[in-house]
Amino acid sequence: MKSDFYIGRYALIELFTRADSMNANLINDVIITNSECITTIFPAWWMFNWDLDGTNERFEFCDNYNMSLERMDELCKEITSLFERKELGYPNTIFNIDTARYLYDKYFSFIDRIKLIGIGLEKKEANNYLEYNKPIGENEGELGIYQLLKKKILIDTSKIIGYEILGCDLGILHSVLCNKLETDIFDKLNMKPNKFGLYDSYDETLKACKFIREECDAENALWQPWIVCEYNLRDRSDK
Repeated sequence: MKSDFYIGRYALIELFTRADSMNANLINDVIITNSECITTIFPAWWMFNWDLDGTNERFEFCDNYNMSLERMDELCKEITSLFERKELGYPNTIFNIDTARYLYDKYFSFIDRIKLIGIGLEKKEANNYLEYNKPIGENEGELGIYQLLKKKILIDTSKIIGYEILGCDLGILHSVLCNKLETDIFDKLNMKPNKFGLYDSYDETLKACKFIREECDAENALWQPWIVCEYNLRDRSDK
């Protein structure tokens, strides 16, 4: 079904294993998060050909996932080409499900712990994001999420798995887990994450964002409740 949430990003996201610093009474051993601070999100910023700062990350990925340097070079060329054809946005936004599935089939299907995830914002929150991340000056480009939210495409919520509190700062999405706030949220609002590490109620997640902004020692970021949907990696009926 469709709802009044706008799609902000599709991405291939690797499942995250709970860190020792996180509350084991609240967070499952393996969860889903959309924060690039604590998990791997594909495509990654270092996969764009022009980003020479990503050389070490490319070598590390090849070592960790047994990918040849030739294959990595092919992947980076593909990512850059898709960006130029406006099918991807920087740093890690896929603009449609078909492109996400294409990348999964061609480059990432050997990774067992990958999920196809779509995230979005309610209309008012989407406008807040667009205002907060509006480019300043002619030389500043638009973030991928900014570009997709601006199109105001309603997200398909048939596969909703919860809501995640994410704080945007300089284009990076931070999780409450980055700030170790899951315990504060539980103690103050009696909110416990579901099996995915997400929250089940949008209204409660909205309250938690207000709590973080006003009462918590969190990063100076735009904290918002993002809807999180999981789609089949190969089911072409999802749009």
